[in-house]
Amino acid sequence: TAIAEKLFPELSKMFLAEEIGRQLPSLLPESANRVEITAPELLANDIQGVVQRSNKLANRCLVSPTPASERQGVEVSWVTGGYSRNDAFGRKHD
Repeated sequence: TAIAEKLFPELSKMFLAEEIGRQLPSLLPESANRVEITAPELLANDIQGVVQRSNKLANRCLVSPTPASERQGVEVSWVTGGYSRNDAFGRKHD
């Protein structure tokens, strides 16, 4: 995937945003009323679009961009747990 990211950065970014939108509803417990997603600024914009198109996520998720100088991973958190994804692994925290 690293080669694809270098050759097609916009496509890679959009694929990741769409994949997060597909997977997130199944990762979230029903009790998670408020979900915070942090991601690099350009990716955060795409994730925001995906979240807004989802009936299950639009009213529950707040997407916040992280400055380019900070971590480049995506983090999703809720009161009882969370999920973080960097370039290599995704981990669910209960």
